[in-house]
Amino acid sequence: MTSKLVPADDWAGYFELLGRETERCLAAAGGDKDRFPEIAAAVLGNVPTPMQLDWTTLLEDVVAGRSLLPRQEDPGATFGEPPLTLFRSDRFFVSALYWLDGTTSIHQHSFSGAFRVLCGSSLHVAYDFDVREALSDQLRLGSLDRHAPEVLRCGDVRTIQYGDAFIHSLFHLDRPSVTVVIRTYSDGSSQPNYLQPGLAFDAFIQDDLLARRFQSLLSLGAIDPAAAWRAAKAFIQEEDLGTGFSLLMRWAQRVDRGESLFDLVAVMQRCHGEVVQDLQAALVEMLRSFSIVTRRRMVHDPEQRLFLALLLNLPDVTSMQGVLRQIYPERRPGDVLAEWVTELSHPQNREMSGISLSADSVAMLAGALRTCDPEALRAISTRVRPPELLSSLFT
Repeated sequence: MTSKLVPADDWAGYFELLGRETERCLAAAGGDKDRFPEIAAAVLGNVPTPMQLDWTTLLEDVVAGRSLLPRQEDPGATFGEPPLTLFRSDRFFVSALYWLDGTTSIHQHSFSGAFRVLCGSSLHVAYDFDVREALSDQLRLGSLDRHAPEVLRCGDVRTIQYGDAFIHSLFHLDRPSVTVVIRTYSDGSSQPNYLQPGLAFDAFIQDDLLARRFQSLLSLGAIDPAAAWRAAKAFIQEEDLGTGFSLLMRWAQRVDRGESLFDLVAVMQRCHGEVVQDLQAALVEMLRSFSIVTRRRMVHDPEQRLFLALLLNLPDVTSMQGVLRQIYPERRPGDVLAEWVTELSHPQNREMSGISLSADSVAMLAGALRTCDPEALRAISTRVRPPELLSSLFT
């Protein structure tokens, strides 16, 4: 591949050039699908982006209907805000994914390819998952081990490997962030999502009747919570472990995250035994993630969004220090964390952050954070009792 391609002068020319160059390189490789990730990454790295391209222009042109778009993948916009398909071939397509407030769960893919950051930045974390026990067709327990986190910036390119060879999550820091993806079509195979401390689950319901049963339960929960709880209890007692866990996740997302949820967990444990304790740990992590992602929608400052990204994706203050040294090499990580906690504890930010502490408690927390000493942090947390949002700082 040549690196002396002529830059396109508009977004349409850019995506056309990406597609045609990928077709050329794939043909030169004999159509070898195993080489597609490296081909896509090389094309993304070598095709110059248009100079002075404003990514709002693309959205304006789409809204105005000024450009004829190909048939859209993911028309329901379940992955991107929005995902715009801009080039299609028989074996692959090219999309621009906009991200405002959404974030990805820990997931794998039923396709391969590569992506490039065009605008904004993201905290990227890759994982390995080692299966310990298959509980059902939808559920597997194991260990979910993080790789070193990295901050992706404009121009960074990463390959997408098929299946569990590439498990990852992205937390977008800037609003918007835009990525371009060159990828094959999905083969329709399972695309598990993952939860800490170590659970793989199928997030997609293939059974139309089961999907309607879940939808009906959620509507019943809005109309008559007591009747919905009785129906959920009977469902859990009658169905297998994987289907019951799918119900619990939906109950937590749409009905209640409190007492009624954990009463249903107790029902499941009576039916299926001690293994449900592992599922409960995953549910607790899911609820913590919900809380952080919900607050993210109210936070537009890139530094505060970075703080939420660290709280969501990293297990302790030691891991956070490593990322902060990458981003702010001239600053002490403890000082940065203390500054963020102090900012988010300010009365004008409390509704957004959920951090409601006295001035003395904030000062003690900030002082402990400046040391970044895990033992000192754990000791101070017993006196201050920091909110759940900050729990990973004191682990």
